[in-house]
Amino acid sequence: MPNERVEKLRSVPLFKGLSRRQVAQIVKLGRELEFAPGEAIVERGLKAMDFYLIMKGQAKLRVPGRRIRMLGPGAYFGEISVLDGGRRTATIVAETRVWTLRLDRSKFIPLLDRHGSIARKILVEMCGRLRAAEGDRS
Repeated sequence: MPNERVEKLRSVPLFKGLSRRQVAQIVKLGRELEFAPGEAIVERGLKAMDFYLIMKGQAKLRVPGRRIRMLGPGAYFGEISVLDGGRRTATIVAETRVWTLRLDRSKFIPLLDRHGSIARKILVEMCGRLRAAEGDRS
């Protein structure tokens, strides 16, 4: 399973610029959590401190004013929250039994502080997202 976690985490855009070794360092910080059907994984409006990667199972993503979306293995959420600790913008509830890999901000931020190359690569990815959101006005 450790190799599966590394490969799934490498597919997340936030971590796409990282080497397999760097992603493995991040995976070591993670904790596997299991959620029962109907259990809230995260709730809209609450302070967010972690990132989740769905390893197995199905969950429903609810955002006010939008259609409910199903999330399955490989889906992720909280990639901004793990960086800034802001509030959740959606509620996600387990539809089936769900297994996740959770990265806690309290462990992730110190890793970024210790490994500037990881932080820099994530910063480059975030800058790319910002450029895309702004329509790349350069």
